[in-house]
Amino acid sequence: MSGKAQMTSTTRAIETLLHILNDVDVSTRQRIEACEGLLAYEAPLEAVIQARDFLVAVFEDGDGQTLPDRMDALKLARRFESPKIALPTIHTKKQETDRREAWRKFEIAERELKIVVATKDVPPPGWDDDLRAGSYVPPAEGWPAEPPDIPLKALVQARRTRADRMQQERLASPDASPQEKEAIRASISRRKGNGKDD
Repeated sequence: MSGKAQMTSTTRAIETLLHILNDVDVSTRQRIEACEGLLAYEAPLEAVIQARDFLVAVFEDGDGQTLPDRMDALKLARRFESPKIALPTIHTKKQETDRREAWRKFEIAERELKIVVATKDVPPPGWDDDLRAGSYVPPAEGWPAEPPDIPLKALVQARRTRADRMQQERLASPDASPQEKEAIRASISRRKGNGKDD
C-alpha cells in the first residue's frame, strides 16, 4: 500500500471512530472503544481532546454509567494525558527506576482517591492493574508530588459501603444459615437506628 493510500485509509478510520464517539445512540462501551482506536491511530489533537473529554465525562458520571465503564474510561483517559516519549539518556538506570516507582506510587494513590471520592466505595478488583503492570510508563519528565491522602471521612464511608455490600451479598447467599441472616439483619437495623457501625 502506498503512503498516500495508507494515509487516506487512516484518515477514513479516524473519521469513522469520531462518528461513533459522537453518536449518542451508540453504547458507552462502544464509544470508549472508539476512543481507544483514536489513541491507537495517533489521531489529530482535536480528536484526542474530544476523546479525552468524553472519557472524563463517563468516569465522573456516577449516576448514569456502570462502574466497569467508568473504570475503563479512567484508565484510558490517563493514556491521553501525555505522549510517551523516550526519556533523556542522562538519567542513570537507578534514577529512572526510582522516578518510575515514585510516579507509579503517586498515580495509584491519585486514582484510588478519585475512585473513593466519586463512588463512595472501595476500588473494585483490577482498578490499578495497568499501573502495577511491568509495562507501566511514567510521564516523560519530572518527579511527582507527594501521593495524596484519602480524607478519613471518605475512607470510612467507602469501607462502610463495602461492608454493607458484603452483608447484602451474604443475605442473598443460599449458603448463609437463617441464624446468620437474622444476625446480619439485626446489625443493619442497629446501624440504621444509630447511624454508626457496630
